[in-house]
This record gives sequence, structure tokens and C-alpha cells, in this order.
Amino acid sequence: MNETFDNLKPWRILEAIYRRKSITLASVELDISLSNASKLIGKLEKSLGTQLLKRKSRPIELTEYAIKLIPLIRDMILVADRLESVAKQLKVGRSTQTIVFSLSTTSIAPHVLRFINEFKAEYPGIEVSSAPGCRIWT
Repeated sequence: MNETFDNLKPWRILEAIYRRKSITLASVELDISLSNASKLIGKLEKSLGTQLLKRKSRPIELTEYAIKLIPLIRDMILVADRLESVAKQLKVGRSTQTIVFSLSTTSIAPHVLRFINEFKAEYPGIEVSSAPGCRIWT
């Protein structure tokens, strides 16, 4: 299994860099060291086989490739956060919930679906499914 896609931290860093226009501010926001953030982005770039950051520009910029991924990254983060929230609710005895979301057919979709399948295996009481043509909702 590809370690980069099992951990959402590099994706969160990339999204925060996009919003903050700074890897330093993204690191502070996510409470990780600057060197760790840089290493995680580097591993993600290696895994994807392409650059995600224009490192020579100031302020730092994402490549066109990375910018195109931002909407999906945000969806993935939202789904992951929602899954975590529902899992925590289930631990304290709240009712089960269903999470339905859609993903476009891009290179990132298989990795998100793998993450969802692993989550479903770990938390069988939570129904998670995807549906074409809808946005994330619960």
C-alpha cells in the first residue's frame, strides 16, 4: 500500500499552503514543524511523480497540477473529518449515520476510495458510500 495516500497530512499541508501562500504559515496552522511539512510534501511529490510546489517563487505557489487537485483535496479532507466525527459519535453511543459523497474520475479517486474501504472495515457501524453527481452530505 502507498504510505502517502494512507496519511492525509501531506494533503492537508498542500491545501493549507494554497490558502496561506506560505509553507511556514501552513506548518504553524497544522502544528507541525516546517522541516516535517517540507519532507511530507516531498514524499507526496515523489509518490505522484510530479512537482506540487514552485519552490523558487515568493510567496510560494502551487504548480498548475496541484491547483487542479485542490477541490478534490478539500473534498477528501472534508470526508475524512466527517468520518472521524461520526466514528467519535459512535464511541459515545450516538445513533449511526450515513455519509454519501461523490468523486470525479481523477487519479486521486482510487486512493480516496481505498481510504474509505479501510475506514469501513475498521468502523462497520458507519455506512459510507459514493454516488455520482452529488456533493458531500450527511
